[in-house]
Amino acid sequence: MINENIIKNSSVDMGLVQKLSTNFIDIISDCEGLDDFSLRNALQDRYPLAYWLMQTSFASEMRRRSTNPQIFHRSSKEGVAWEMDIPGAVWTLEPSNQGTDCCWTLPDFAKCSGSVPLYMLCLKDCDNIFDRMVFDRLRINDRTDLAGIARSGETLEEVNERIRKLWFTFYLMHTAILGTSDTSDNIVKPFHGLLEVLQNEAVISLAGANPLAAFESLACRLAVLEGRENFVLATHPLIYESLDEMIVPDERGQLPRGWARGADGLTYKGMRFIQDKLVPVDLANGTGDIYVLAGDSVGAFFAFDMATPYEIRDDYTEQTLADGCGQMCTYLYNYGTVASNNANRVAVISGVPISSACTEIYDLAGLINPKTLIPAV
Repeated sequence: MINENIIKNSSVDMGLVQKLSTNFIDIISDCEGLDDFSLRNALQDRYPLAYWLMQTSFASEMRRRSTNPQIFHRSSKEGVAWEMDIPGAVWTLEPSNQGTDCCWTLPDFAKCSGSVPLYMLCLKDCDNIFDRMVFDRLRINDRTDLAGIARSGETLEEVNERIRKLWFTFYLMHTAILGTSDTSDNIVKPFHGLLEVLQNEAVISLAGANPLAAFESLACRLAVLEGRENFVLATHPLIYESLDEMIVPDERGQLPRGWARGADGLTYKGMRFIQDKLVPVDLANGTGDIYVLAGDSVGAFFAFDMATPYEIRDDYTEQTLADGCGQMCTYLYNYGTVASNNANRVAVISGVPISSACTEIYDLAGLINPKTLIPAV
């Protein structure tokens, strides 16, 4: 419950602010910086993989295309109404040998392209109109300690608006990674997310039971791929911890081939790691995956910027409630997708074992695989 000092000179029943009574006071240090003034900067720290997906060169190209006819309406058996053409790859075909002629024929061009479904994401927050009017008048006093959530002088409705944006941002980031189109529950709605990209049958999966051997196999693929500087390795912090434990110097003080350790941690062949708790781990089997991603071939697109304009709509419903008032609902909308146009530049190292030293924290499932803005601990 929010401390009664949060309401200044008011005799309003504390039940009116019950919706603001989650454990923000206890965990406020974890929320610091996630207000609407610095949300953009906080995304990189709190949701590093989703943030990276939105900053890739491929994502920039999708944003550029998002306002022209590359987005089109199409009905399908899956019921997807809107789709988006993704940036294609163009190359030449092999030239043909003309036999008795002494010339090669100029080769034709080929193009690889495709489309991905766009899905809408929505957050709905409803109040009794009378309650909303009260929220819009009551102000936070200077004795509250809810830094990052509530500021002195703000109305409770302004605080509530910030909470909506915080949760909606988590929802978008969570869905960008895990929101595959065959998934639907009270947290993740259908969405073409990163897992949908990685489940493409053309994406190679390397067995990770022996991580060092898996990375040696990966090195063979990287040797024939250009633009290695565009690649990152994304994994859950538990899997990174296991690698960190495993990658140690030998008797000559040298790390395994291809590995380096610097101020920012481990790298492999110059590729940095992104540690993100939204990358799933299998706690029952004690394993997780490592995603190999090239920023010039994979990215996330959302129609509205994370830190500023969502599409917000207020809806007044005149209906008969117990107290004779109507209801006011606020909706936050966004839509988007995650896509890749080159399966050769995406890979999964699957089944990487979690360090046995970490098995004792399996009871903290909400912390390991968060499904709420503030994981339960």
